[in-house]
Amino acid sequence: MEMNNLTSEERQVIRNALLYWESAWDWECPLLFGLSLDEFREAASTWSENSAQLSESEALAISSAFRELLYGASALPAEKVSVVCGISAVEVEALCNRLQPWFREVLG
Repeated sequence: MEMNNLTSEERQVIRNALLYWESAWDWECPLLFGLSLDEFREAASTWSENSAQLSESEALAISSAFRELLYGASALPAEKVSVVCGISAVEVEALCNRLQPWFREVLG
């Protein structure tokens, strides 16, 4: 997955979403994310704004973070998404939709 097309703002939104879930991790997150907390932390720390491509774990962590923020049982209200991510919930959803083909490519 080519990540070079992302703006610095979009990269920050991804970092913000990952940091949120690292701090909000609970007992059901391994099932929702398909990763243990240690695996999630590793993926979050290895994902870099300089990465050209995502690993499977990184794609899973990022796609799950957005999915759960926006649509999961623990989804945040739009105002809180904006506080967490730094852009509106509508803009986060648009970014997530833009990234979906890349996630599908990596995750199959």
